[in-house]
Amino acid sequence: MFETGGMPSSHSALITGAASGVGYELGFDSSIFALSVAVALIVMYDASGVRKSAGIQAVEINKLSKKLDPKSELLLKENLGHTKIEVIVGSFLGPLITLPGMFFLGSPLKIFDLIIN
Repeated sequence: MFETGGMPSSHSALITGAASGVGYELGFDSSIFALSVAVALIVMYDASGVRKSAGIQAVEINKLSKKLDPKSELLLKENLGHTKIEVIVGSFLGPLITLPGMFFLGSPLKIFDLIIN
């Protein structure tokens, strides 16, 4: 949750949980749900593609930096993205937590409204 990379992908869990919550609340045939699915796919692609590539580049840059200056302690963070399996597990975990929570407890917005009023 506080670090990038690792199992499961919190990016995927958060965005698919939000998308499934939108679908549950507004209907899985709504245009807002379709938009949330598109955003979820972009986030998951970014987590496994672009961020993973940046992490691979960071590994090589750190190797080069250590060769040029062995005493250097300024290294780039290497664990940035997720593997495909981490993204898949996260994408199942999000709805697995969100949908039962919304079914048994209700929408977070409705719960928040009850607390305020």
